[in-house]
Amino acid sequence: HIKGQLHRRASAVVANSHCHTEWLRTQFPFLDKKLHTVLNGVDLRLFKPRTVTETALPVPLRLLGLGRVAPVKNLSTLARAASICIAEGIDVTVDWVGRTEVQQYRDEVQALIHAAGIGDRWRWLGERADVPSVMLSHDALVLPSWYEGLPNVVCEAFAVGLPVLASAVSDNTWLVGDGERGLTFPPGNPKALAATIASFARLPPSSLLRMSKSARS
Repeated sequence: HIKGQLHRRASAVVANSHCHTEWLRTQFPFLDKKLHTVLNGVDLRLFKPRTVTETALPVPLRLLGLGRVAPVKNLSTLARAASICIAEGIDVTVDWVGRTEVQQYRDEVQALIHAAGIGDRWRWLGERADVPSVMLSHDALVLPSWYEGLPNVVCEAFAVGLPVLASAVSDNTWLVGDGERGLTFPPGNPKALAATIASFARLPPSSLLRMSKSARS
């Protein structure tokens, strides 16, 4: 394996997520003492904290998704979960920001949205240059991905004090914590995601404020 041999010659091997570091350790055990994790940074001058007070969430709950439109981002599960929430009386909207990488997949997700009758609750915002401002107008970031490394969007959301609802994959569980800066759910399970959204929507103002402060810190 050429890449493995190049790793063998290196003085140090650096990954930008804990899950990638562990993958390298599994694939190349001889690298154990050479492995280091250096996380990506966030510009705190750009991603400024929002003003948060101890108040209840608005209705509808405003969820923001950020990422390319592709199967790995698992938007189909989010669409199904949003439909379940609305059917069960949890009023929620979803804005998705990001380029369409796989048009066929976007069409499939759009068909789910149309079939569920929630077209007025879902907006495709495309690529945006004002992501920090967009974050400030939402109540939580939602990331239902099948796989991530250490997602920049989660760190950026934390920087503005935005709680995160993320699939329990890769570094997400370590980032979000057990109710510390948001909530996690198993990927690919619309009912579990819907239950997570509902749980978040019902959190008392004190818990929301605590999550926001913990995210920024």
